[in-house]
Amino acid sequence: MKKNILVGVLIFTLAILSFDALSSSRSSVKQDLLNIKQQIKEATEKSNQYTGGLIKSLVDLRIELLQINKSILEGKKISQNRNFTTKPDNKKANEIFEDLVSLKKEIDDKKKESDGYRGGLIKAMLESAIATSETSLAMLQAEYYKSKYGIYWMPQAKVSSSNVDQPKSKKVTSRAKNKSKNISTSNKFLVPMLVDKRYQARDFSAGISDSSIWFDIEWDTSKLVKPIRAIKGVVVLSDLFDEEKFRIGWTINNELIPGQNFAENGMGFEYNQFRDSHKWVRQTDIKDIKISYEVKSVIYKDGSTEKFK
Repeated sequence: MKKNILVGVLIFTLAILSFDALSSSRSSVKQDLLNIKQQIKEATEKSNQYTGGLIKSLVDLRIELLQINKSILEGKKISQNRNFTTKPDNKKANEIFEDLVSLKKEIDDKKKESDGYRGGLIKAMLESAIATSETSLAMLQAEYYKSKYGIYWMPQAKVSSSNVDQPKSKKVTSRAKNKSKNISTSNKFLVPMLVDKRYQARDFSAGISDSSIWFDIEWDTSKLVKPIRAIKGVVVLSDLFDEEKFRIGWTINNELIPGQNFAENGMGFEYNQFRDSHKWVRQTDIKDIKISYEVKSVIYKDGSTEKFK
């Protein structure tokens, strides 16, 4: 019995020691930032080994997620108040850390198995599974850093002008028209509903260094064809005449199940009083705002991915 306990402790200890590519629960922001930069370097080198295909797409998506993690840590390093620093959630951080260790071990096991093949279908399937798991690892890292350091990462808004030049019409064949129509409509399968909108002024006494606008959004998942692991896209706000007024990059890292609606409360962006699009969002009543979501890329729960133009 004692032997089994010692073996279990040894295995857990080795798992923690092999976790240097991520970060220990006692590591500093500086150390975590160095680890993320090293992961970006390694992922970039791996991406350069491919000219296209599923694996390259997954690796490139992982690089994007790691860049976000890098920004999260850099924001924390610059200031305690920026990026809406909150109280760290050590309990949640420890729980996520255990999941990270477990997932990292699964990836290492798959890499050892893949190394046993020189090529062929089995190796290709293993490499695809590794790339998918590493992407999930990067997503999990973001949640770990947010809990560990008490960070709410504010997405950066993209300014949208009300007089954006419209693309010039082109003469296309009937087949091309149908194809374009399919592309433009197929990324509308996740429907947002704006439930609430509120403005928060800066309050240095409360540790809030920037003004912000917050949203509560409910997502209609009834049009999803299968469960989603993560989805990346753009939230678009328009007036009642469907004139686009504001765009903001929006990534959902929570699992989405067809038919099970999902709600996000307290998500938003830093308010800039000198931007007309920001002023429009603040001043316009919620009943006069139309909201939509343009999907850019999706990672499904089964590991498959899909991108949209």
